[in-house]
Amino acid sequence: MKQATPLSWLAGLLLFFLSHVVAADTSTLILTDSQDTVSAAPFMAVLEDPSRQLTLQQVTSAAFDEKFTVNTSQNAPSFGRSRSAYWVRFTLINQSSLKWYALSDAFLEDEYDFYLLSEGQDVTAQYAAPVTNYRRPAWSLALPRAMPLQIYVRATNGDSAFRLPVELVTADAMLERSKQNYRLYAAIYGAMLVLAAYNLFLFFALREISYLSLVVHILAMTAVAHLSNPVFEGIGFLHDTGSHFFTTPLYIAIISFCLFTQQLLQTKYQTPRHHQLLNALIGVCLPLILITGWIPGGTLVVNSISMITMLVLFSTSITALRQGGRIARYFFSIFFFVLFLVAPNVLVLTFNVTHWDVKAFYVTAMPIGHLIFLLLLSVIQMEKVRTLREAMQRTAAANQAKSSFLATINHELRTPLNAITSLGTLLRLTTLTPKQAEYVTQLEQTSQHMSRLMGNVLDIAKIESNSLELQQEPFQLSIVMRQVHDLTNNQAQKKGLSLVFIGHDAIPETLLGDRLRLTQILTNLLQNALRYTVEGSVTCTVQRHATAEPRQLRLSFSVRDTGIGIAAEKLPTIFDEFTQAKPTSNLSQDGIGLGLAISSRLVTCLGGKLAVESTVGQGSHFFFTLPFYIAHTEASVAHQPLCQLPQGIRILLVDDEFMNRLLGYELLSAQGGKVEVAADGQSALLYLQQHAFDVVLLDINLPDMSGFEVLQWIRQHSPNANIPVIALTAHTNADIKQQCLSAGMNGFLNKPSDWQRLCQIILKAVNREDDG
Repeated sequence: MKQATPLSWLAGLLLFFLSHVVAADTSTLILTDSQDTVSAAPFMAVLEDPSRQLTLQQVTSAAFDEKFTVNTSQNAPSFGRSRSAYWVRFTLINQSSLKWYALSDAFLEDEYDFYLLSEGQDVTAQYAAPVTNYRRPAWSLALPRAMPLQIYVRATNGDSAFRLPVELVTADAMLERSKQNYRLYAAIYGAMLVLAAYNLFLFFALREISYLSLVVHILAMTAVAHLSNPVFEGIGFLHDTGSHFFTTPLYIAIISFCLFTQQLLQTKYQTPRHHQLLNALIGVCLPLILITGWIPGGTLVVNSISMITMLVLFSTSITALRQGGRIARYFFSIFFFVLFLVAPNVLVLTFNVTHWDVKAFYVTAMPIGHLIFLLLLSVIQMEKVRTLREAMQRTAAANQAKSSFLATINHELRTPLNAITSLGTLLRLTTLTPKQAEYVTQLEQTSQHMSRLMGNVLDIAKIESNSLELQQEPFQLSIVMRQVHDLTNNQAQKKGLSLVFIGHDAIPETLLGDRLRLTQILTNLLQNALRYTVEGSVTCTVQRHATAEPRQLRLSFSVRDTGIGIAAEKLPTIFDEFTQAKPTSNLSQDGIGLGLAISSRLVTCLGGKLAVESTVGQGSHFFFTLPFYIAHTEASVAHQPLCQLPQGIRILLVDDEFMNRLLGYELLSAQGGKVEVAADGQSALLYLQQHAFDVVLLDINLPDMSGFEVLQWIRQHSPNANIPVIALTAHTNADIKQQCLSAGMNGFLNKPSDWQRLCQIILKAVNREDDG
């Protein structure tokens, strides 16, 4: 056998290569009745036109014949991101009796031209017609049998990823594919829109802003998916890949998802650095919405931003996962899901990979994946809201328990405090030596101080639980300032300080507001100033400010002292509970640090803001401004003459506390009253059946029956059903007062109380006057 020479081997290889080139170049697509879908990809040759200026006559000329490159892949040619025009050609012979369509089932929405040539002549109008209102470029073909036809397709794709499939599809296959695609994508988009509507409803129902971010993201992702798989004709303008705002839906999806992640994972508090990164991404995307259309290769920008966003979100989810919590675990799990779905396509689009074929994955799996992902996001959002609701319920229960505890403690403390106050009043009614009178004065001041401390603690609890009720009543500012002066002047005199009030006489109008809370604020501020001032003065100034509303005015209040001042580092926390300036050796640290905290919160409740300026060694300046309406009615007179009960008035005192009964009996008897005492409800009912009384003082908390049950028996069975009944209680809740008055009580009195207030309420009840 003769050995082959190297020259013969080379000739053989050359002949083999040429035979394959000619075979590939002259291969022809043949349509038969046994086929229903045929891809033209294996029969294509491709020509790139960077200028976009070539015409059909030019590309069909002999000069361009050798410039076409044979598509050696079985898949449709992919060109990555390119603004070039591309021509593909292939030869077709129809040996079928079926109706055929030419279809490019790809994302091609810029320019697309289809030509049929026979022996170099353009016969497109004779054998092909474009299919209008179809989701993809398609032509209806009326092909002659056994006639070789050359098909040329020219396409551009703006700035998007460019893939150019051409298929020949029978009428039945075309109809079936259209129905399947329409049903699939219409169902997907319909589900997305329903999901968006559901979350929008929850946003309006719950006022949770994260629901709105999720709604925007769902709509944006629907628009993004619709770009690749259009169904609805009304938003066809979004499919133009050459449009200036072609990338806008994707930017909106990025922005809304960053916002949703911040709100869902509470990144501002849980992962502050990632919160800033997400804010930076949002800040970058907003201007890019407007300018990407002017950037060559602009889709590379948005795809790069998408990839960076995925990395940031992945890092955020890991960080949140490390901190624990169900929401973070759920978010991390579904983020892996979306990462698996989106990453291949983003990599292809970002790095301009032309040899990866992700068509089947992108066309079918991506929209379904989007829907599943958005559905899971909605589930996580509902879980977050459920978790927050449970936390709120636990907080409300804790607040309720705290309020109940404070109310119980308040009741238990006020009962002995009432005895102390009453003992002081009884002592004051006896003949006292100067030394004894001084002791009684100290006793009264101490009990008043304790009462204020208890009131401050309860006010803090009421404000935190949003149960503080403000009163709107007419009052004279001059009377309020006189009361404040009386409450603080003794403290100033003891320390030899000058206490000055300026400006209140210039407000003669009767104001409408909460007189007691204003008195409490000013008293707290003045007492605080006096406590930390060694020498000099404390000045309270009032200044009026006109408003556009003639029935309204604004008053500025300021308290300025010459005390020790407050260090700059202490100012941010000076209004926190239980916070005090560190006293010097010659200053006592009385109080528990609630006065400024209470004052600040009360000023806020009244519509103002308490502020402070201070210099160490020079003093402090507290100031705030409040709005008031001018009342048409006259204010009640604060300083009234000493009250005196009618001689011989018959009083039934019902109280389960022995000291309260003893002191009440002595106090009322000393004023000329005829008093009977009862320790429980049954004893009270017996007294009411056997004796006639002018007024009943009734504790609402009795061991055997409530004061309300006693009241009900009086109104229904007592010989004197209309006898005035005054409720006594150590509870300070405004709801209790309203409950007593609504039940038919003629008056209401908190314990401990002073004699004057008790006398006034008894007289009002006996005279059938309303008790405010």
